Amino acid sequence: MQLQERSTTLTSVIHFHLIHSPSGQGKSAISQTLAERYNQKGILAATFFFDKTSPQRNNPSQFVATLATQLALYIPGLNSRIGDAVGHHPKILDTNLEQQLDKLIIEPFRDFLEEQSQQAAGADSEQANSWIILDGLDECIAPTPNRKEPTELESKKAQLRILELVHKLRSTGLPLSFLISTRPETSIMNHCKQFSNFIK
Repeated sequence: MQLQERSTTLTSVIHFHLIHSPSGQGKSAISQTLAERYNQKGILAATFFFDKTSPQRNNPSQFVATLATQLALYIPGLNSRIGDAVGHHPKILDTNLEQQLDKLIIEPFRDFLEEQSQQAAGADSEQANSWIILDGLDECIAPTPNRKEPTELESKKAQLRILELVHKLRSTGLPLSFLISTRPETSIMNHCKQFSNFIK
């Protein structure tokens, strides 16, 4: 099992950790242990544990909404802003995941940080990163109509879409760190190399 890390300075230091190993090597146990440890320290912002046997957790459809809900609970100042976003865009959950990410997480979070920065004018307002843990990315499959079994290619695209959403979140400079566990699927590893340059 390998643990890789890369740090990039944007508005804050952004961390990205990837745990990858074959099935049965304890990746989920590590993710759960770290989630509990970070929660005790007050630095766990959100989690998403993919599970291929669960219709709610085996595809990307609930991914952004789940993270937004947990972030709203973790950061009280985000709660009203995310609520306002839903009020202004009542059909936001019917849009694509990229639009959901913009309206439910990125824009409310930026507004919150801007207000915090203004309130802390003249003081050191650097904010420590909080963690988002995603477990079992390889268990993410493509949603298909009529409960048909998705093809391997469709599921790979769904997994890479999750990585694209994470990459988009990281590129904003929001004070979030990410830990992802997965089997070392070639498509996932190649995608991480291409967009993050943290796998050596």
